[in-house]
Amino acid sequence: MIRRVLIACCFSASLVGFAQLKQIQKKLASMPETEQTALWLCDTALVICTHNPILTQHTAKLALKKADEWNISGLVPAKAHHVLGVSYDARQLPELAIKHYLIALEKYDEMDVKKDIAIIKANMGRAFDDMGHTENAMNYMKESLRISRYQNDSINLDKSIFHLAAGFGKLNLIDSALHFYQECIQVRRAFEDATGIAHVLNNIAELYLSNSEISAEHAQIALIHLKESLTLLKEGDNNNLLATIYANMGKSQLLLGRPTEAERLLKNGLLLADENDFDQVKEQIFGKLSELYNQRGDYKKALEYYGKEILLYKKQRNIEVAKQVDRLTMQYETVRQEKQFAELQRQRALEVGVRNLFFISIVCVILLAIILLFYARQKRKNDEIISQLRLQSLADQINAKNKEISSYTVSFLQKNQLMEELKSQINELKKSADMSTNKELTRINRIVDHNFRSDEEWKTFQLTFDQMHDDFFKS
Repeated sequence: MIRRVLIACCFSASLVGFAQLKQIQKKLASMPETEQTALWLCDTALVICTHNPILTQHTAKLALKKADEWNISGLVPAKAHHVLGVSYDARQLPELAIKHYLIALEKYDEMDVKKDIAIIKANMGRAFDDMGHTENAMNYMKESLRISRYQNDSINLDKSIFHLAAGFGKLNLIDSALHFYQECIQVRRAFEDATGIAHVLNNIAELYLSNSEISAEHAQIALIHLKESLTLLKEGDNNNLLATIYANMGKSQLLLGRPTEAERLLKNGLLLADENDFDQVKEQIFGKLSELYNQRGDYKKALEYYGKEILLYKKQRNIEVAKQVDRLTMQYETVRQEKQFAELQRQRALEVGVRNLFFISIVCVILLAIILLFYARQKRKNDEIISQLRLQSLADQINAKNKEISSYTVSFLQKNQLMEELKSQINELKKSADMSTNKELTRINRIVDHNFRSDEEWKTFQLTFDQMHDDFFKS
């Protein structure tokens, strides 16, 4: 049920914020595109942060967008991210707040704007503290404090000292916490901030009361600080703080063994807390009243207040769970919107990339066609040159073969003619020769006949002729 109410409230706030954003955009349209206009957007966003952090977020993003469109760098983007961090802080989204604080811090560092750097670091310290990262919170608070002292920035100095003291208290470094609380009191006295001093004194008292080894002396010191803080508060100043002081005074009196005075103070605190619905203070008081009546032996009342404490604890837990669910829902929605924006940017970049790729592809196809056409023409020219060279080579080969054939033919004819003449001469000699000489001439004649019939030259001639005339003799 609580979750539905919270979601309905957020939805209503979103509608109102949307209408206000339209008004801001309408006014922006009539303003010049200058750095002053962008800074006006940032200042407007910061002013409306207390009652509508979602509208602050949209306005700061609008300032970032305009700074990008108008080509404005430096202070405007830094301040816009700073305001975005504050808006996320107000919506209890410390992780997202730190993300924008870091961007703002980087830009402020580039410009060396010390005062804004100190404020950013203080804000980051509080954001880390909300996340439970006390040591990180302390480091940023110390840096903020150092810069604020150097710049003599009293307002940020006061905030840094107070949160640094609270951080030391959480780390159970009591002496360091007390040192910075005392310094904070001095700063607030200079501002004549009585309520602020009362707040610090109450925190000092809680330091003593939260000590695990608390003694009567600690309880007495805490009571002294609480009485001093009570004198600084006027009626109606800060009822929540006043109820807390009464509750802590009752706790101190109980530790000092003064149950009657403790009961009176606890009931005074309960009356204030009940009138103003300070459930957290009421829960603390119910616990102490239950402890008080248990010590007295009045177990019925002790059980009654214990039951009330448990009921409030459960109620507080339900509210915390509902807030946590709402915080996670807002965080999820914020992250989802950022992812959608990033996806939209990615799609636009992809569309531009595809369009560019299309044009590049067309250019590449045209270039490839030109290259292929040039290659085809060049190949055709090369083929023609190669064909001419081949034809020339074949013609040269044919001429060489023809010369070879002619040489073989002439040689063959000359040989045959010589053999015919030689044979004719031998036959003439045989007619007038004696028997032994005739026999010898016959043997020589046979040798001549044998060489005359040899077909080696003929085979060579056939082979050469076939090469020139497509296997003429083989066919």
